[in-house]
Amino acid sequence: MSKLESEEIVLENKDFDINRLLHEIREVIEKQVYERGISLSEKEYNLKYRYLNGSPVHLKRILMNIISNAVKYNKEKGEILLSYYETQVDNRHILFEFQCKDTGVGMSKEFQNHIFEPFTQETGGARSVYGGTGLGMPITKKLIEKMGGTIKFE
Repeated sequence: MSKLESEEIVLENKDFDINRLLHEIREVIEKQVYERGISLSEKEYNLKYRYLNGSPVHLKRILMNIISNAVKYNKEKGEILLSYYETQVDNRHILFEFQCKDTGVGMSKEFQNHIFEPFTQETGGARSVYGGTGLGMPITKKLIEKMGGTIKFE
């Protein structure tokens, strides 16, 4: 978090295959999903551009944080649906939208106003029940903003 705030994180400009990156993420998450009996499905909307240039390490970190939370805070035998598609394309940039829907425990409206604040979790007991430090979403938001994107939840 301190590296992000002090601008020490440098984004890469590296060629990568978005489909391969998403497959690697799924391979990591599948064990956790299987152990909890969670159903994980993906919906890809006919990507025209799968070979990209950008920061795959940071994109992977963002998606892993979001999907890991969907697993961690989900119900036993719950569901997770990942979808991704291109929303805007010009001759130099492609804007992707990633969505992660789950049947998790949810959060109060009050907490939703604080989810991107460091070390914040819904209840004092959340750390003992779910583990974690409360840094995943603040880091995710900072990385997304550094890449010129936005994050929201419903």
